[in-house]
Amino acid sequence: MLPSDSEVIPNCILEALSLRKLAIASQVGGVPEIIQSGANGILHPPQDPLALADILKKVFTSPAKVWEPMRDAGYETWREKFSTERMMEGLIAVYKEIGVLR
Repeated sequence: MLPSDSEVIPNCILEALSLRKLAIASQVGGVPEIIQSGANGILHPPQDPLALADILKKVFTSPAKVWEPMRDAGYETWREKFSTERMMEGLIAVYKEIGVLR
């Protein structure tokens, strides 16, 4: 859970996804580039404690298996876009583009 008022690309969300944890975060900064609410995690409006409380109540009163598809989708998002391999591929592509690597 990351109820921040401001974020770029938070590592803690990426780490949670890589461990198949349910990610709950404020809809700020770069977070919506990672989390599509209801698909691979849950977003809540920033500075809205009642909305966050409603989400937490739903999560903690539902059987864990209800959230498995969302946790799996979060893991796939991490694997496809943010894993070490994907990040290195992107970095190498940039280095090649600017002529540092051939």
